[in-house]
Amino acid sequence: MKQLEAITSRLEYPVKTKAGFDRLVMMDTLIVKKTKEAELKKQYSYLLKYEESALQWAQKEGSLEDVLQAKLMLARFHEKLANTIKAIKLGEELLNYEKELRPNQMADVVFLVANAYAKMEAYNEVLALEPLAKKYYTVENGYAKRGYTSAERIGMTYYSLRQYQKAATNFRKQADAYRLSGNQLMVSSMYHNVGLSYFKLKEFEKARKYYDTALVELKKPNGFGYVSTQTEGYNNYFQKIIEGNIGQLYFEIGDYEVALPYFLEEMKAATTSKNIRESRIITKSYYNLAKLYFYKGEVDQAKYYLYLAFDTIDQFDDTESIILLYELRGKIFLRQNKAIEANKAFDRAKDISDSLEKQRLQRQNLIALSKYDVDVIESELETSQREGRLTEKVANNQLIALVIFGISLILISFFLLKTNRDKKTIATQKTNLESSLKEKEILLKEVHHRVKNNLQVISGLLQLQTKKADTPAMHKVLEDSQRQIHSMALVHQMLHQQDKYSCIPMKNYLEKLVGQLLYSLPGKNVKTQVNVAPINLGIDAAIPLGLLLSELMTNTSKYAFGPKGGHIKVALQAADQTNLQANEYIFTYADDGVGLAKDYEKKFSETMGFRLILMLTEEMGGTIDINGDNGVCVTVKFKDT
Repeated sequence: MKQLEAITSRLEYPVKTKAGFDRLVMMDTLIVKKTKEAELKKQYSYLLKYEESALQWAQKEGSLEDVLQAKLMLARFHEKLANTIKAIKLGEELLNYEKELRPNQMADVVFLVANAYAKMEAYNEVLALEPLAKKYYTVENGYAKRGYTSAERIGMTYYSLRQYQKAATNFRKQADAYRLSGNQLMVSSMYHNVGLSYFKLKEFEKARKYYDTALVELKKPNGFGYVSTQTEGYNNYFQKIIEGNIGQLYFEIGDYEVALPYFLEEMKAATTSKNIRESRIITKSYYNLAKLYFYKGEVDQAKYYLYLAFDTIDQFDDTESIILLYELRGKIFLRQNKAIEANKAFDRAKDISDSLEKQRLQRQNLIALSKYDVDVIESELETSQREGRLTEKVANNQLIALVIFGISLILISFFLLKTNRDKKTIATQKTNLESSLKEKEILLKEVHHRVKNNLQVISGLLQLQTKKADTPAMHKVLEDSQRQIHSMALVHQMLHQQDKYSCIPMKNYLEKLVGQLLYSLPGKNVKTQVNVAPINLGIDAAIPLGLLLSELMTNTSKYAFGPKGGHIKVALQAADQTNLQANEYIFTYADDGVGLAKDYEKKFSETMGFRLILMLTEEMGGTIDINGDNGVCVTVKFKDT
């Protein structure tokens, strides 16, 4: 405490020296990294202006290391103050300096960016950070505990994305890892999460199986010398939470009398555990009781517990739960024949729901815009650095030319002097041409990047519309459109990331596209094999080929495989290996599913999927052969002009 007071009393504002900057870094280490959001906002929000001043000093007088440290401190502060977009912008900038940052700093950056995206419900962006998280979330960097693996993190992200089957798979993997470390509480917690995932999938028998497994694991002693750090009584509290979810299963099948004692015990544990008192669980338990009594016809009891649930709203920020509370209030008023009050409650629930959707849409747009701003800053910085190097080079060349010119006045004749001037003119013209060419390359790269960002914004809008789809058919149409947009965005992303802006390396493109499609399609046990020769295609061939692959994999996922899944093979080869200049290629797609009916050709004109496949083949100027006897095999021959 004395050390902290000594540092605080000597803080500089504005920051003017390296010593003042270093004192602020120490404050960040002692305070900001270890302080929770609410306490930071209440006691230390004044430090924000100091950290902004530190960044200004570092950019003017400090080293690159100082600039990166200042941005990291400021990004962390913004993330904890819920200035989420500012945190994302700074964090995304820092992610481009992986080689310059220390491993523990990279771990901090990945953590705060992932947290910021999660707050914005941008869970696909969280998944995109997973390779970096896996690399830097280590014990040495302070981001790993005994038995923890990436499976838990990925499982929680899939759960937030409502991909519950994939979430359950990862939770089971993490349960095995915790068992090997001896942490029985976390083994139980992971099986409980598996049960929650199956509950969301309406597979109640599986959910009950994993809830029971969680209870069994919770009663086992820790192994391998593991010592728990949980507060006393937490295991008993957690047991009641699991049993409360078992009560939810009975409620879903209409067995209210059996569900009631489970809900009462959960409520008792949630409200009397002084060392725990999780407000979200308390509100959930009150809501469950209010809902149960309502369906039992005991309206007064329902109103009582609903009042208690509303009384805890200010203690947590869960908009979707608030919507459920208002909807239940409206149902209770209807049961009491209070139509006006009921309509007010339903309208309030709808207003909050509409506001939530509006906020989600705004968040998606803000994320896309923030990424665009970061890319523009990077492009401007790169251009500025290039111009600086060019100016320095021109200055050096001018100095050399002056020296040569002076020596030439003494040693050589007028003819040699004239020749030297001619060479200088040619060199200047060459430099101007090279500079012009580089500017055009930068502009083309920016065009591809903006197209990619615009496609991502469109994909985000479609994702929001998917949640509003009234029918399964409309839901599928929107999901298919998202996949097709992703395949086009991937082309522009690859063009932006390489030096050649007219050709796409198909091996890398098709491998990435197959991986993306596997993530986005319904979870089945599907294995893929991608065999692509080192072929580069132009954008006019790569985009329709990517859309063709997206449509084929979508059809396979929908119709080809049963519960056991199957195999998909994708290949792209030159038609004539002895004459690669012919620019003729063969694309092959095959699965080992149920195949096609014998009269499938008659249905071509009626099936939108096959019509799209034929249109894409025609756009590529190719020919197609479809064999549906033993699975489905599609062969497309085309030229890249």
